[in-house]
Amino acid sequence: IPSDMEEKVVQGSYVKVPFGFGNRKQIALVVSVSDYTEDLGFALSKLKDIDSLLDLYPVVNKDQLAMIEPLKSRLLCTSGDVITMMVPSAVGTVAKAKASFVSIKSREEAEAVLASGKLRSVTHIHILEQLLANGPTERKTLLASAKATDAQLRGLRDKDLIEITTRMLTRDEIESEVQSPAEVSSDSFRVVHELNGEQGKAYKEVCDSLGKPQVFLLHGITGSGKTLVYLKCAGEVLDRGGCVIYLVPEISLTPQTVSWIRGRFGDTAAVMHSRLTDRQRFDEWDRIRRGEARIVVGPRSSIFAPVEDLKLIIIDEEHDSSYKSESFPRYNTRDIAIMRMKLSSCPLILGSATPLVTSYYSAQKGVYKLLKLNKRAAEDAVLPEVTIVDMKKQIQEGYGELISGPLRVAMAKAFSKDQQVMLFLNRRGY
Repeated sequence: IPSDMEEKVVQGSYVKVPFGFGNRKQIALVVSVSDYTEDLGFALSKLKDIDSLLDLYPVVNKDQLAMIEPLKSRLLCTSGDVITMMVPSAVGTVAKAKASFVSIKSREEAEAVLASGKLRSVTHIHILEQLLANGPTERKTLLASAKATDAQLRGLRDKDLIEITTRMLTRDEIESEVQSPAEVSSDSFRVVHELNGEQGKAYKEVCDSLGKPQVFLLHGITGSGKTLVYLKCAGEVLDRGGCVIYLVPEISLTPQTVSWIRGRFGDTAAVMHSRLTDRQRFDEWDRIRRGEARIVVGPRSSIFAPVEDLKLIIIDEEHDSSYKSESFPRYNTRDIAIMRMKLSSCPLILGSATPLVTSYYSAQKGVYKLLKLNKRAAEDAVLPEVTIVDMKKQIQEGYGELISGPLRVAMAKAFSKDQQVMLFLNRRGY
């Protein structure tokens, strides 16, 4: 370690080092730091100095470092492959976002110029009116809304009416670039519902196990309010000063879900999803490792998030196939979650209305603790009537292979009342 980096390079730092005979610069991770230089097996002079430090903060924590060797062995990959899953590719390459902003130098002078009618350019008038109404505005936004050009902006600057400055974008400004109208938070996302008896029992079981490595299988029918249990448990952990990893299938991370999570937990939540740009993904990851975000919500890759003081892991819809990585290194998110659960001594909740056979078997054998939600959360909600039809008998009775007798009758009744019918086929694409 060069003398000027001695205080900066620590365990978990991301650095660039000279590698090989050509001293080609390669990215490396500092797994340990030691003053011990004896019995190395080679001359100390052969060691090369670190070239540069890519980030002032460590990119992995102690729990993540402890996972590298076990994952390398289990997934039959290299340490570098494991580190690549843990550290965003943008680390060390993404520059801080900058943008040019236009603002009025003197509000009184601008209003006086507009009132005097001295400005002949309609575009100049539109620019000043928009700046007076909206305040400092990003240059590209102003040019688009006023249908102006850079030359027209420079004309107003030459008249000493506006000024153009360049500064770093704030996190809110970066997020707003891709935020859709549906993602704007509202009071409806902040409503906290009371738990019913079954939900309260499941919540108590989990809370009593905080600080212990225990797997819970939350088996609840559709509409039973499993999400309310997750959020209540997560809220309890946050109140106690801990952190949470909450995994959901990518398809479930709709703008409404993102708004609900942000509305419930505010800036303490970091939400990872495919609609984020590399810069936004890095920004969320950076907030996690600095401890600014204490609940991480995202798809399977979020299990590798650099969360400190992890006290609860939640996997919603644990049966979903998207939790298995189809690209190298191939891994099952549940296995990684169990590994982190043991390292952090925290509970793991696996939730589903249709759990995996292996999960349900483990719960029956007592390996996992089974929590059941047998009724719907809403008092006025009732389960639909389900009829199972033996198609072998229907074929024997002459109804054919496609539509059974009971289904024909039910469809005929619906059509007679001018109602619609939906038929689902067990094939993808329908």
